[in-house]
Amino acid sequence: MPNCKVLLAGIGKDSHSVGLYLLKLSLAERGFDVDFRGIQNTPEDFKSLSKDYQLVMLSTLDGHASLYLQSFTISEQDKQGALWVIGGNLTIDAEPGDLANAFKTKGFDLVYPKYVDLTTFYLELEQLFTSNNKAFPQPKTKYAQAGIHWHSLSRIEELDTDRSFMQARSQVLASHPNGQAAADLQKNGRFLAQQPSFSHIVSCSKSHYHLPVLQPRSGVSSAGEQLRYFEHFSSQGVEILSFQIDSLTRNNDYNGAEEGLKQNKLNGFPLINHGVESVSAICQAVAPPIQVRHSTKDPRLLAEISLAAGCTSFEGGPICYNLPYYKDYSLAESLNRWAYVDQLCAYYYQHHGVAIDREFFGTLTGTLIPPSLAIVSNILEMLTAISHGVKNVSLGYAEQGCRSQDIAAIAVMGELAEQTAAAHGFNDITIQTVFHQYMAAFPATRERSEQLIYASAQTAVLAGADRLLYKTAAEFNNIPSLKDNTEALQLIQSAMHDIATADWERVNIEKTIIHQEATELLTAILSHQTDYRDAIINAFNRGWLDIPFSPSRYNMGKVTTARDNNYAVRYLDCGSLPLSAASQKRNYDMVEAKKKKCHISTNAELLEHDLLLIPRGQYRQWPLS
Repeated sequence: MPNCKVLLAGIGKDSHSVGLYLLKLSLAERGFDVDFRGIQNTPEDFKSLSKDYQLVMLSTLDGHASLYLQSFTISEQDKQGALWVIGGNLTIDAEPGDLANAFKTKGFDLVYPKYVDLTTFYLELEQLFTSNNKAFPQPKTKYAQAGIHWHSLSRIEELDTDRSFMQARSQVLASHPNGQAAADLQKNGRFLAQQPSFSHIVSCSKSHYHLPVLQPRSGVSSAGEQLRYFEHFSSQGVEILSFQIDSLTRNNDYNGAEEGLKQNKLNGFPLINHGVESVSAICQAVAPPIQVRHSTKDPRLLAEISLAAGCTSFEGGPICYNLPYYKDYSLAESLNRWAYVDQLCAYYYQHHGVAIDREFFGTLTGTLIPPSLAIVSNILEMLTAISHGVKNVSLGYAEQGCRSQDIAAIAVMGELAEQTAAAHGFNDITIQTVFHQYMAAFPATRERSEQLIYASAQTAVLAGADRLLYKTAAEFNNIPSLKDNTEALQLIQSAMHDIATADWERVNIEKTIIHQEATELLTAILSHQTDYRDAIINAFNRGWLDIPFSPSRYNMGKVTTARDNNYAVRYLDCGSLPLSAASQKRNYDMVEAKKKKCHISTNAELLEHDLLLIPRGQYRQWPLS
């Protein structure tokens, strides 16, 4: 029987890649010949390719499918015999309504507006093949890597070492009409100096209450509605706030964001389109300091407008806001753009005494990330920022679910960051840690989501994190409402004052493991480079840094991960990471013991098991261990 060729791709501005990665492996294991095109593709590109495939599968998880496919239809001539499937999270609405029928009128044969498990999907796909007189592939007895066509690694270009942010400012500000309102650095600096310091509020609150400072995620289309959210959070005692930026702005699609703003259908706050005056009015209307959270491809204009408007914390970095989110984004270009952001922040400190907090999103792809890899990425981004004059940094870590490992990770991250900064001559830096509640696919029920959120907050307290980015129980099926946020806040406040326990002997064992692995990686990466950005480029080119499930062509893509018998995250395949033989053997032994216990024969099976453990509800309670 000839192979069934399938074209698999993410569309639009969506950056999610973990589900596509699993689907890619699963399809190959079931006998399909997979051509994987990664994320951020235009669906129109695939019409002409239909003749070469029996199945075309498109995905988006950001809720903007209606915008991406507004004028898109697939005729029978376009299909040329291929079957078309679309799925993911196609709408920001809690109830998809008639969305499936609407997409079927566009020519799709199968439509999944929300999450669907793989078993259901394959049953319905087989029925579709049968009804169209097509032979359905037979599962392979063993996963075959030959069944997947991989992207090749792109080599990384040279850094831009000659231009400062001052030299590039006029071009950056001219990239949108609202940029000019941020042009006066002196005026901006005087205004910023009057705003509450994000980092200072976190430090004072943590010192007083000995609990992590709670921070909600919040991003809606309109300025008025955003202010309403902020005022409500403030009334509930929230001490720090954040603008969550929409995915079109993140991709620098300001025209698309303007259209989404008119339709009130954005999945976040289009800060650039609102402009300095509107954002400044929001900042002045509420007491808590405000951070900008995003994942913007080119963050320079967003940083200019955000800081000019009074935001005193700006999140992101050249690794964390590139490799997990983009397919063809040069790491050198990313490093250059973030150097601009760091120089801008340093300017406000040097000339106006305003220490902008710079947070690094160490959660990376958010799924099965070994702590040592998250910590090293954080520290490298920290070094690039403070070498440009940044004084306040926050290092983020995403909870994985093994309480002992999560507590140990926060401890090692803070300690190793302090030690590394001091060893490199940076002794006047404020370093804070951020605990992100579980970032991967949530449980499929509200009850289980609430139990996760409650226990997760207790883990953050036990870990001693400075700040807690919390989730809501709506995470499992839609973008949270104000009511969802309020209920989550109350739940977490209750949890943080409830007594929780940890296995401190196991925590110390995990600390030793994490510290050893992180030190081995850092030593190799920094040993032969005098410039931190050169060290980062060299590390990715050699596979010494390799982000699991990353969609980027600048990522080696050899490292895979899984859970051990205690649900701690380990390296399933170390790729080219410069870990010692002892560290590699330890990871191998732990993973093999898990496979033996669960009667799993292949790595792909283990990966599927672990990635879907939570959404399938195949666990007793949170934390997992």
